[in-house]
Amino acid sequence: MKRRTFILGGGALATLSLAATATNASLSNGVESVADFRVLVDFSFRYKWEQNLEDAWNANDGTGYGNIKYQNDGKLGTYAIDFDGNDDYVDSGVKTELAEPFTVTYWIKTSENNPSAGHFWSTYDGSGGAYIQFINGGSANFTLRDDPDSIRVTTNDPINDGTYRLFTFVWDGSTLKGDLNDAMSQGSDTLNVSSQVNETLKFAGWGTSGKPTSVDGHPDYTGDAPRLYFKPLTPIEIHNLYHTGDINSEPPVKLLRYNWERSLEDTWNDNDGTGYGGISYTNKKDAAVGKNAINFDGTDDYVDSEVKVNLGTPFSIAYWIKTSDNNPSAGHFWSTYDGSGGAYLQFRSGGEINFIIRDDPDFARVTTNNAINDGTYRLFTFVWDGSTMEAYVNDANSQGTATLDASPQLNETVTFAGWGDGSDPATVDGHTDHFGDDPRLYNKALTATEVSNLYNTGSIN
Repeated sequence: MKRRTFILGGGALATLSLAATATNASLSNGVESVADFRVLVDFSFRYKWEQNLEDAWNANDGTGYGNIKYQNDGKLGTYAIDFDGNDDYVDSGVKTELAEPFTVTYWIKTSENNPSAGHFWSTYDGSGGAYIQFINGGSANFTLRDDPDSIRVTTNDPINDGTYRLFTFVWDGSTLKGDLNDAMSQGSDTLNVSSQVNETLKFAGWGTSGKPTSVDGHPDYTGDAPRLYFKPLTPIEIHNLYHTGDINSEPPVKLLRYNWERSLEDTWNDNDGTGYGGISYTNKKDAAVGKNAINFDGTDDYVDSEVKVNLGTPFSIAYWIKTSDNNPSAGHFWSTYDGSGGAYLQFRSGGEINFIIRDDPDFARVTTNNAINDGTYRLFTFVWDGSTMEAYVNDANSQGTATLDASPQLNETVTFAGWGDGSDPATVDGHTDHFGDDPRLYNKALTATEVSNLYNTGSIN
């Protein structure tokens, strides 16, 4: 039996005993279903902030100070709180244990320019705690402190451009990870901490030692849908949360599909991409799907899809390819590699293809079982689930798998018939001479059944 302790303001402890199976659990305190039970296990609270401070799941309303104002500018739902940068803040009434895992996620939008504006949220009590702090230059620090020791992760870029971002503070008990939006890592650091309970989690300020209702350094910003999880979220859970609002719900499947029927139009997302060189379209006899395909000349033709993938989250790329190329250094059929990381299909000596994913200096590779340069169309499907790559040819014919511990990162845009050299996304090296048709990018790891369906019917379903 596991035991989850929820630490509430004022030192009271609310404990929920978890039996081996949810069906054996005592569902009480407003928990009406196994689904609700699972939600409580996942995290202590989620504030919707739809014109009140109600915690939609645990009936913990928190306490608002100053003049809390709701505005019709919510990221999730209709409303969010507009913190005035003067004396507005919300005390959640919930504490965290510094030596235990937790994750705080929070949608934040600000145009603040005051370098001493303070904290978007904090549990710091004068001796220890965690917070996200606005800093000089418009960036933010993810900070964890067990005084006199502290660690911090600073956002790679300024965040004060008036755009909503999902800030995710992940603490596993020893390592801090700071993410923005779609599990985009801003870095990590480690700290050996003592076991201690700090101030209650406050939004738009931070408690001073001995005065839990006093805050210092209120930033002017709009905040929405904060959540506290009593576990370290994985990149895939953050990915799901960013796209769907639920760590357990996958986002919609379709991202892009190019028909290449004499245009570069993406038929699903109206993203036309950009063609370079002298893009030429074939007739039906050289198309795999539909009436046309692109004949890449192997010299300077390529297509920039203008879409990026995140190595920390799942994706699949499927692409019909026909080639008779015999040049062992012909290069890449498609690539996202930017000089430090990415994924690609690489033509190699002997006529085989390498499926490769890289987070330099580490990489994983799967090579096709046979040569593919016999002038016959094949469907090449690159599947990445965030840790394992599987390579398919045609009807879910697996060529093998390989694993890689890749950090969440955006690389170059997906480029067909070349690859970015890391200095200029419009510059490519190693153009392959091939016919290419109907490329598709999915934001999920396709199953073998879905790959088979795609090969046989043109749809994963």
